[in-house]
Amino acid sequence: MLNAPQPQSKEIISLVYENLEESEDKYNFSCVSRLFNEVHWLQNCKKTFGITPSTNAKEIFRALLAIDKPEKYSNTPNKSDVYNRISETLSEYSRTYPKEPWVFYYLSKLYWFINWEGQNFDQAKQYCIRATELKHKEALGLQAIIYRDGMVGFPRDQQKSLEYFALGGEPAKRELGLSYLEGKGCIKKDLTKAIPLLEPIANNGDNAIALKLGLALIKSDLAQTKQEEAISYLKLAAERKPPDSIIASKAAYTLGCIFTDGRNTILKDDEQAKKYLRLASKFGNIESRKVLRLQYHIDLDAEFEQQAKNLSKSTGDIKACYIM
Repeated sequence: MLNAPQPQSKEIISLVYENLEESEDKYNFSCVSRLFNEVHWLQNCKKTFGITPSTNAKEIFRALLAIDKPEKYSNTPNKSDVYNRISETLSEYSRTYPKEPWVFYYLSKLYWFINWEGQNFDQAKQYCIRATELKHKEALGLQAIIYRDGMVGFPRDQQKSLEYFALGGEPAKRELGLSYLEGKGCIKKDLTKAIPLLEPIANNGDNAIALKLGLALIKSDLAQTKQEEAISYLKLAAERKPPDSIIASKAAYTLGCIFTDGRNTILKDDEQAKKYLRLASKFGNIESRKVLRLQYHIDLDAEFEQQAKNLSKSTGDIKACYIM
């Protein structure tokens, strides 16, 4: 039987916890003692939100999760009670630990974005300002968005928006790139400024950005000179793992259509077209099936049925066709 550890063992306990792989093991770990339970919730806060609360980690974790995922409480009858308790928890923490910027950032999100009876834009503004004074990266990015879009209490101001985007780190760089890519608020659409911001993000595993960048390049005035780059980003979005079915479906269908007809400097390529239309169909894209049938006389439903019959015949199992 494990003995309850002394407080000075917390760092060692944290290292042990970090090496546990199974969620059941982590849960059992949390039940050993009060200190083990504290480490469990501290590690959850660190993994999910990148913070290490000085106290009350369990309640802090639940509070931040409710702010980041408000849809969980959207139809809850006692929604206001839930967010009132969250407000009290975080406000008390901010008074006790006034130099921890993340708590002011989450309080600003609570009062800006959660639709509840306690929503208060003036308080949101003050909390956001406090978080930015403490150089919280996400708060700086949020301040940039607020000035870009002209949210309550802040007029649109492109210069201030760009200043805060420059201070906000990687998440802010992504949002600034999207602002130039799509034209948001007081930031005008400018693909030449969007590309250098978004290309590293797309190449580093962000399939959503790869799709947006590929589509923008295909449709832009730069299409004649950027076609190969556009195709490469669409291929990343369609094929890179782990896939997102919606992103992959759209990217693969776009590629299939481009190779079906040819576009600008991209030549018609029937084999590539069929490859990506089939891939789009695999991710649930109905239109890709229509193109395959009309352009290439390929009926995927008939193919599926024949494969099922072949499997049934080869195994002697008539139910095999239902497994596919």
